[in-house]
Amino acid sequence: MRWVFNIRFATFLLILLCCRLGDSDEAAEHEEAVSLVSGYFANFEAVESFDVLWTCESQWVGENGYIEEGVSSGRLIVDPEKSRCCSVLDRSRTELVATKDGAIEKRSMALDVVVSDGKESWSRSVPQPASRMKSTKIGDVLRHNSTVFLPAIGVVAFPVFYGQAPDFRDLIDGTRYGGVRYKLMGEGVNSQTVSYETPVAGVFTIKRTTALDSSSFTPTKYSETAVYPDGKVFPKVRESYRFTEHDGLYLPVGISGEKHNKKTVGETKVKGIEMYDVRIRWFSINEPMGEEYFSPHILNDIKRITDLVDLKLLDEEVETK
Repeated sequence: MRWVFNIRFATFLLILLCCRLGDSDEAAEHEEAVSLVSGYFANFEAVESFDVLWTCESQWVGENGYIEEGVSSGRLIVDPEKSRCCSVLDRSRTELVATKDGAIEKRSMALDVVVSDGKESWSRSVPQPASRMKSTKIGDVLRHNSTVFLPAIGVVAFPVFYGQAPDFRDLIDGTRYGGVRYKLMGEGVNSQTVSYETPVAGVFTIKRTTALDSSSFTPTKYSETAVYPDGKVFPKVRESYRFTEHDGLYLPVGISGEKHNKKTVGETKVKGIEMYDVRIRWFSINEPMGEEYFSPHILNDIKRITDLVDLKLLDEEVETK
C-alpha cells in the first residue's frame, strides 16, 4: 500500500506549500489545520470497494422520565468499479413512557434494503413489495434508505447519511457553511486539535472540535458546543473513536458518544441526554466482489437480508480481506 502513503505525503506537501504562501498567520494556521483533515480524507479516498457491518445501541433519557432505547444496524457492500451496491438497514426502538400508573412500553421495527447491479436498482421496505428505482448511481441508491456515510466520522457527529454528507473538499473549504476558518487549538503528546465555527440562524454559533492523531491522521475525539452572544456555553455532542490499521489504511471500528438534545414526546418538546455506542466490522477492503449481494432476487429473501445484519457477525473471528 505504498501508494496510500504517497497520497498522504503529497497532500501534506501541497498544503504545506500553501501554508508557506499564506499572507497571514491566520491563513497559515488554517492551512496547517486543513492539512490534518485532508490527510484523514486521503485515507478514506483509498478505500474503494468494501463490505462493512455496523450497529448502534442507544438510550435517550428525558427530563420527564421518558426513556427511548434503540438498536440499529446496517450492512453496506460497495463495488464502484462495476457501479454495484447493497445496503441493508435494520432498526428497532422501544419507548418507555412514565405515567402515574406505571410505564407504558411501545415498540417499533423497520427493515429497509436497496440493491443495484449497475444496470437496475431496487428498494424494499419490508413488508412492502420491492420497487424499481430510477437511478443506478451508487450515491443516489444509498441515499434512498439513509445509509450511514462512514468517512464523516470524527468530522461531524454520528450518524451522517449519504445525501446529507458533504463532499470531502466541500467540507474542508467550508462552502457548505458559507466559508469557515479552521483553527489549531493545541498539540498533545501524539495528537493535534483543530476546530471551526458555524453560525446557526444568527442565534448562536456551533463550535466543532476534532482531535486527530498526529501519525495516522485519524480522529480520536470530537465535540460540538453551542456558544451564545452573551457568553453562555452549552455542550451538545461528545464522541470518542477507535480505529484499526489494515494494509496501510486506518478504519473506524468503534464510537462512544453523548448528545444533549430535545425530542417530541406527545406534543411537548423534552430535553434529554442520549448515550450511544457504535461497533463497526470490516469484512473486506478493495477486494473483488461476488455477484450474490447485488442481485435483485435478494429482496425477496428475508432470511438472507436479516443474516447480513446479524449482530453475531460482529463477534466472529473472521480476518478482514
